[in-house]
Amino acid sequence: MTNQEVVLISIILQLIVEGKANTNNLSPGVKEYLEGVVESFLEDPENEASAQLYHFATTVFNTNKKAMN
Repeated sequence: MTNQEVVLISIILQLIVEGKANTNNLSPGVKEYLEGVVESFLEDPENEASAQLYHFATTVFNTNKKAMN
């Protein structure tokens, strides 16, 4: 997975977990995938890998301001 793909997953994870984004209108396959990512995160949010995935986008954007443009 590329950094760009991980950033996108991280953003989506944050939107769903914190923003309570509505996934009802997504295609079934996409919705199922995202629900699996969120479920994995919520099983053990203290897990280092889960925490890193969740905060990856924040870390990238806070350390590389040019990436935001």
